[in-house]
Amino acid sequence: VDRDFAKTDSGWLTDRNVHYLFILDGFDELLMEGRTSGGLDNFLDQVGRFQEQCAHNSKKGHRVLITGRTLALQSIESRMPSNLMRVEILPMDDEIQLRWFDCWSNLIGQYKSHLMEILQDKRLQKKVRELAREPLFLYLLAAMHRDGELNLEMFEGTEGAQAKVLIYERTLDWVLTKQRAEGHRQNVETEEMLIDKDLNPKITELAPEQLRRVLQEAGLCVVQSGMEFARIKAIENRLQQDDDAKNFLQEAQHRLSTDDTPLLNALATFYLQKGSQGEGSIAFVHKSFGEFLCAECIVKYLVDICQTEQEGYKIDQLKFFWLMHDILGCNILTAEIVEYTLEILFKNPDFKAVALYERLYKFYWLWCNDELKEISSEDLLGRKSLSLRSQLITTERSLTRRQVDVYVGLN
Repeated sequence: VDRDFAKTDSGWLTDRNVHYLFILDGFDELLMEGRTSGGLDNFLDQVGRFQEQCAHNSKKGHRVLITGRTLALQSIESRMPSNLMRVEILPMDDEIQLRWFDCWSNLIGQYKSHLMEILQDKRLQKKVRELAREPLFLYLLAAMHRDGELNLEMFEGTEGAQAKVLIYERTLDWVLTKQRAEGHRQNVETEEMLIDKDLNPKITELAPEQLRRVLQEAGLCVVQSGMEFARIKAIENRLQQDDDAKNFLQEAQHRLSTDDTPLLNALATFYLQKGSQGEGSIAFVHKSFGEFLCAECIVKYLVDICQTEQEGYKIDQLKFFWLMHDILGCNILTAEIVEYTLEILFKNPDFKAVALYERLYKFYWLWCNDELKEISSEDLLGRKSLSLRSQLITTERSLTRRQVDVYVGLN
């Protein structure tokens, strides 16, 4: 259907021979964008009135299906129109997954059985087999298999979180290096993924490792903001604290021929959905990717902390104190993030366990004796509290100085 068909045909809604099903995705984003204006309330009220009109007009047999996070409805559930019915999106069952494999094999011209055997093999971690029932992740696994990046041998000897970390690492590498390479572009357009298939490093002006660095900070920001949205401005502020990231973003900005910032272009390379909260906000379509990238970001800082040079540590004591508050000064360590962090950390060739242990040991002795403020002239607790407040969409999850201090200790 052409996008302007509604403008050229004023009677498109009243043709008794044509009934439409409108599928609208992301009602939760209206909540993020209109917390004070009641954007979601107004929208659902409009839908309710539209459905009521259709029910009383034989020419309008239209229906509306709206999707989004259930959590977003909690505060307005009592005010929802009575003629809207709640439905649930179920994971793919065997029949639907089989139909998906048929469509995929027709699209790429490959026989479906080999990929099906891999994803249903008992040697594959149960968590990975479960992920294959989520449409977005199934697409990623299938595309990796098409490009020779997915086979059972890669999972030999892996246990628990190792298999998940391996999948996320391979998927991230594939997205950043192969998805937009010449010869790999497929005519697959899924609005859920919000990906421009023609976007590539020539447009972002960033190398894959630089894109990965941006995504890591995005993951950390989203998790610290409560697993939902993160302000793009907050991600930019975090990257400005890293000299390397600051430099490559400035260089990319000079090379861009448009007014688009390199940060926005970089964020558009991955599985993110946009919000329009003032200066902009983003969220991960797949929550696990955000947690994995958050873990990668934590590991990056832990590895930096334990690097030494002739005069001592590369990161001096005061900056080290701030990093501890900046990374761990909020409710961030879920069980999954801890699992991912340990697996990634132990695989990192630059990880120095003894050096990290010694720094953490001294830090937490100072922390438990309440001596950090005597050594550091900066109010680290106040700085982190203000930082969290600035990066949150609302102040509901902002923390006091005391809460930041407690989280630094607990984490």
